[in-house]
Amino acid sequence: KGCIISRIDQLCEQTEFLLQKQQEILNMYGYEFEKFSQLLDDEIAKAEQVNDGEKLEHLQNIYSKAEAREEDLKSEVAEDIVFLEEQLDALNQVKALEDEKKQEELVTLMLEEQEAGELSDTQEFKAAVEEEAKEANQEFKSLIEDLNSALVEGRIDEIESFLEDQLEDSDENEDEESCGSSCSGCGEKEMCGREIFEGLEEKEDFDKDNESDKEKCNCDDDDCNCD
Repeated sequence: KGCIISRIDQLCEQTEFLLQKQQEILNMYGYEFEKFSQLLDDEIAKAEQVNDGEKLEHLQNIYSKAEAREEDLKSEVAEDIVFLEEQLDALNQVKALEDEKKQEELVTLMLEEQEAGELSDTQEFKAAVEEEAKEANQEFKSLIEDLNSALVEGRIDEIESFLEDQLEDSDENEDEESCGSSCSGCGEKEMCGREIFEGLEEKEDFDKDNESDKEKCNCDDDDCNCD
């Protein structure tokens, strides 16, 4: 049993690491958008001082769109966090089970839903996640810096157009991913804890039905086709 517990602990460690990185991304979004908002507040104050109504309207529109984009991005990360928390809770429940066979089945269900289909080396996994997170953070920070520069240079139309495109793309992605699933990602992620246990229960019911059918016909053949 020590082998399966070791695998569960490894999955827990990897899930906790992903959870940590997602929280860091959430905090980074908040920090970077706050910097942009502060600069935007300064530009709005300047427009108000000179009574530039047209510019003020555009700046306020940018403010609204930036807030909406921040909400979209944070919402996406929040969904990932909820998913990872559910998976971590599921893993802890699996670890607490006394039935080693059931533990194996549940862990297999989790791994089958992952792209690799098998448990990765934890250090390699962390290194890959760290590198991806670093690149994503740098790319987003660079984007905010470009928006800040455009704002200071007065390229308001470009900022409005960019944020509008971002919001439209976000809406399109939501429509494509909306499938009524209880988990975010619509199949792109692993099964959540609730679905893992539901999957096992369905399998157990199927096995029980098969056993019941075999008992009715007193047939020992696994390929029994008796009605």
